[in-house]
Amino acid sequence: MSEQKMGEQCNSFSFKIMGEEYIIRGNDDPQYMREVASYIESIFKSIGENNPRLNKSQISVLAALRIADEYHKLRQQYKYLEEVLEQAR
Repeated sequence: MSEQKMGEQCNSFSFKIMGEEYIIRGNDDPQYMREVASYIESIFKSIGENNPRLNKSQISVLAALRIADEYHKLRQQYKYLEEVLEQAR
């Protein structure tokens, strides 16, 4: 989600994770905000269902690690693709 610029409309969206409500605000498209929230909720749900003895803090840390892992792998793939494109020029 991007930073809000002067004069742009700020959208608010509320969602729940593990029974707790959160509100996010930004100037991104509301559908995009829903997709991001849904993605986060699905990760928390998956971890919680597969590890019923974990508390919310533990689930949060594992979710953060999973998302960081996905992000890091995507950054590596992006860098590789940039290198391939540069060599093809």
